[in-house]
Amino acid sequence: MTWPLPPMSTGEYRLLEIASGKVDGNLEGYAFLYRWGHSGSTAVFGGPRAPVLGVSIVLDSADKLDEAKARLEGSVRDALYMVARPGEERDSPRWVRQYEGKIEAILARWEGLAGRNSLYSDFQQYDPTSSVSTQIDELVRATPGAARAVAAQWLSPKRARYLLIEPSGASDVGRGGAFDARVEQHGVPVDRASADRPLPAPPRSLWPKPERYTLDNGLTVVLWPHGATPLVRGRLVVDAGALDDPFGAEGVSQLVGASSVFSDAMVFDERSLANRVDELVRSVASELRLPGYGLSDEERDYLRARLDGPRVRERAAYELDVLVALYGEGHPYARNAMTIGGVTALSHDSVQEWARRYITPRNTTLVIAGAFDPELVKKHVAYNVEHVAPGSRMRDIKVEPRTTPQFIAGTTSKPSATVELDVHYIGGRGIDDEHASRLVLEAVLGVQLRELRAKRAITYGVQASYEPRRTGGMWTIRGQVDAARAAEASAAIIGILDQMRRDPETYRGAFVLARQKIIESLLVRSNSAIDVAESLVALARFGLADDYFDTVARTVAAMTLVEFHAFLGKELDVSTQVFGAFGNAEPVKAAVAAARAVESDARPSPIVDPFR
Repeated sequence: MTWPLPPMSTGEYRLLEIASGKVDGNLEGYAFLYRWGHSGSTAVFGGPRAPVLGVSIVLDSADKLDEAKARLEGSVRDALYMVARPGEERDSPRWVRQYEGKIEAILARWEGLAGRNSLYSDFQQYDPTSSVSTQIDELVRATPGAARAVAAQWLSPKRARYLLIEPSGASDVGRGGAFDARVEQHGVPVDRASADRPLPAPPRSLWPKPERYTLDNGLTVVLWPHGATPLVRGRLVVDAGALDDPFGAEGVSQLVGASSVFSDAMVFDERSLANRVDELVRSVASELRLPGYGLSDEERDYLRARLDGPRVRERAAYELDVLVALYGEGHPYARNAMTIGGVTALSHDSVQEWARRYITPRNTTLVIAGAFDPELVKKHVAYNVEHVAPGSRMRDIKVEPRTTPQFIAGTTSKPSATVELDVHYIGGRGIDDEHASRLVLEAVLGVQLRELRAKRAITYGVQASYEPRRTGGMWTIRGQVDAARAAEASAAIIGILDQMRRDPETYRGAFVLARQKIIESLLVRSNSAIDVAESLVALARFGLADDYFDTVARTVAAMTLVEFHAFLGKELDVSTQVFGAFGNAEPVKAAVAAARAVESDARPSPIVDPFR
C-alpha cells in the first residue's frame, strides 16, 4: 500500500512523521489477530521532493488482499487516535510527549556527525531558510488538531494504491554463463607488506571518562554528563536475558518490557530532553521499583497465534536445529527465543515473579549519558532507587558448548525465489583477550565475501557478524542467494572459508585494511550521547574497564598476519563448522550437497585477495 506524501522540507511532512510510522504496527496487529498475514513494515520511497509512503504486509495467500484493504481503514483510524484524540488540547501530556519525541529525534540526528552533515545538506538543498531551531519552534506551535487533520488528509484509505507481489518460486537467473564485472577500477592502495609489521601504538582516546559509584543496595550507576546537545539517554542494563528463561517457559525474558533482550542481558532504553532528566530517571527507575508487566490471557493468545503460523513454525524448527548443533542438546542457548509451549506455560504471575527475581539493583547497572547536572541526577537516582530492596546477584551459567559439525536443511512450503545460506562457528566466553582478533576477522570476512556479489553476482550480499555471549559467542555468516544458484553459492562460500584457513595470502590486503579501519573506529569515537551510552552498555554487560577500547586498539595495532592466521584457523575450525540452508526443498538440498562436496584439498578458490 502506498500514499504520495508532501515534500520532506514542509511542515506537513514533519507532522505526518508522527503518524506514518504507526500504521504498519496496527495493520500487523489485525493480521495476527485474524490470522491472514504477518510482518508489517514501513518505508519511504522516492526523493525528498516527491516521497511515497509504503506500508507492506506479508499475506498468507493472495485471496487475503481484500481483507487487508478492509482493515487498512481501521489501521489508519487507530494511528490517528495514537497521534491525538478529537478535541485534544495543546498542553495535554499525551500530545506533549508526541511532539517532544519528534524534537528529540531531530536533536538526536543533529547530535551525531553523520546525521548533522546530512541534516545540514537537506537544509541547503531543499529549504535554505530552515534550521534545527526553526523546525523545533514549528513543532512547539503545532496543535493536536492540526497534526490529526494533516494525517487524515494524506493517509486517507481512498488515496492508497495497492500492489500485490506474488513470488513464482522460480529464479530468473539461468545456470549457464558467467558474470564478469569490472569493479575496483579505483581500488584502495594497500601496502600488503605491512601485514607482517606491527603498526605504531595508537594514542589514547580523548573520550571523557564516566563517573561510577554504587548505591548501598548494590545498584551500579554510571554517569557521563559531557553531552553537547540538550538530550539525555538512559540505559538500565540487567545481567539476565534469554539464557535465564526456565526450560519449558521460553520467552519470559521477552515479556518484561525490555527494549532489547540479548542472550544474557536485557536493556531498558529511555531518551528525553535535558530539561526532563528527572522524568527519565523516574521512568528508568520504575523498572526496578515495579519490575515486569505481567501477561494477560488476551496477550498470551495473541502471541500463540503469531507463533503458530506455518512460516514461523518452519523457521523456528530450522533455527532450533542450528542452535542444537552449535551448543549441544540441553544447553541454555540451544533454544528458540520464544515457543508456543513456553508461552502457554506462562501467566501474569509467573512473568512478574521472574522479573522480580532478576531485575534487582544488585543485578543491574544504570547508565545515564548526555547533557545534565551530575549532582542533580545523583539526587534523583537516590530518591527513586535507594529504597529498593537489593535482591540477589545472579551467577554466570558456565555450561560449555558441545558443537557437532553438521549440514542442516531447513525447508519452507511457501514458494521462494531465494535461499538463505548460513555458516556458524562458536567463539570465546564473553569478551575475552581474543576479542581484538575477532573484530579484525569480522572485517576481513566482510571484504572477502563481498566478492561473491561484486565479481560473481551469485548472492544479494553475504554478511559476517560476531555476537559475544557469556558461555560461547556465535559467528554468523549469512546471505540470500537465487534459488537456481544456491548450490554454486554454497560451494563458493565454503570454498572461500577453506582457502582462508589454508592460505593467508588470499586475504593479506584485506587484513591490512581491516586492521587500520578497526583502529580508526575504536579511537575516533563519537561523543554523541547515544554512541557513548551504547559503549557504556557494552562495558557494563561484560564487566570491562573504561579504558577497554584503548587496550583493544593497541592490541590490534600490534597484530601481524602470522599471528592472526593462527587465530583464524582455530576460530573458523572446520571441525566445529555448522552449515545451514533455508528455502524450498530442491534448491536447499542442492545447496547442502554442494557444501558437503567441498574438500579441504580442493583447488584454490577463484576469489583471491582483492588488494593484490
